[in-house]
Amino acid sequence: MPLEGDGTVYLIDLHGNVAHTWKMPYPPGLYGYLTEKGTLFYNGKIPEETFQGKAPWKGGVALEADWNGKVLWEVRQQRVPAAALPKKKQPKNAGIKARATPKKG
Repeated sequence: MPLEGDGTVYLIDLHGNVAHTWKMPYPPGLYGYLTEKGTLFYNGKIPEETFQGKAPWKGGVALEADWNGKVLWEVRQQRVPAAALPKKKQPKNAGIKARATPKKG
C-alpha cells in the first residue's frame, strides 16, 4: 500500500488488471488486506497539521469496508507524545484516546 494517496485502494488480478477499487475516507496508513469474509480491512492516517501527523508511517484509524465501500466499523486512535507532557503527568498509556464508531447504514 502506498504511503501517500487519496485513499483509493486497488485490487489487482493475477494479470495486472484492476479488478476492483474502493474509495476510503482517509489517506493510506501502512497496510490493508482482504479478509476471509471478502471485506477490506484498511489502516488509514488521521490528518494532522503537526510534524508527527505528516509522518509517512503514521496511522490512527482502522476500519472494515464491504465490497461496495460501505464502512462497517472504524476505530480511531490518536496519541499525544509522552515527551510533550510534564514528567509527573505522564501516565502509562501516555495520552491514548480511542473511539469505536459503528457505522449505521
